[in-house]
Amino acid sequence: MREDDEHKSIPVIIVSIRADPAFRLRAQELGVFRYLLKPFSPTVLRQEIELALGVNWEKYWSGTLARKS
Repeated sequence: MREDDEHKSIPVIIVSIRADPAFRLRAQELGVFRYLLKPFSPTVLRQEIELALGVNWEKYWSGTLARKS
């Protein structure tokens, strides 16, 4: 996926139960944005997605709702 110009900019987040450093290292070598170990909270997942996409959903939705009012 990283070798395809069309997909290079897509941030990849791996969710895994494998804590072995070799898996994390391989993911890093492949250009993975984040390697999350299970279990994690929904809040952590949301924060990682926001970071990957450069979006703050709370600010986004509060601004969207304010414009509709």
